[in-house]
Amino acid sequence: MRSGGALRGLCGAAASALALALTACALPPPPQAAAPAPSVAPAPAVPAAAVPVPPSAPVAVAPSSPPPAPAPGPGPQEGVLLGQGLASWYGPGLHGRPTANGERFDRYGFTAAHRTLPFGTRVCVRSLVTGKTVLVRINDRGPFSGSERVIDLSQGAAQELGMIGLGIKPVELWRVGEGDTGCAAAQAWSDADPTPAVSQAARPARATKAGAPRKRGQ
Repeated sequence: MRSGGALRGLCGAAASALALALTACALPPPPQAAAPAPSVAPAPAVPAAAVPVPPSAPVAVAPSSPPPAPAPGPGPQEGVLLGQGLASWYGPGLHGRPTANGERFDRYGFTAAHRTLPFGTRVCVRSLVTGKTVLVRINDRGPFSGSERVIDLSQGAAQELGMIGLGIKPVELWRVGEGDTGCAAAQAWSDADPTPAVSQAARPARATKAGAPRKRGQ
């Protein structure tokens, strides 16, 4: 009788355990905490690939044109009036003698003596009496007497000016350029004013005897 009760008790306990087990299986599992997401280190920034820049083509610069050359003009003392004064002439008695630059004096040539102009200088002499001109070359020194006398002409040059027989007469002295072959500047002045007024300073203080040549050195 006791064994039957014990068996019933054992079966009841097994049934209770089974019921608990079934109840436990029917319940949902307890929620589990979500696992933290693993920290991911940021990827290092990758520099953008440098884009090659093609070299710029050289800019062609047109060469600057040189400034225009100045037009050739006369030298500082070419074709200009040197001054006015009195002119004398010499010839007889000195023909063939050496001049100051060493050459032989030709009384019939177109040469002259001057105090300071360099030897070889070509001077256009214009008579203020006749208006005539002559181109002479300086090859001698003088005149040394008379402050108003500025040039001593050869006999040939004096004849060209029409001075023979007139004695000392006022003239203009023009310096000409290397390429000039005549007295263009003085002649142009003469054509514009063929009978210029002679200043008192250019007049001889004392007239010489007509036709009498000046002695060299006076």
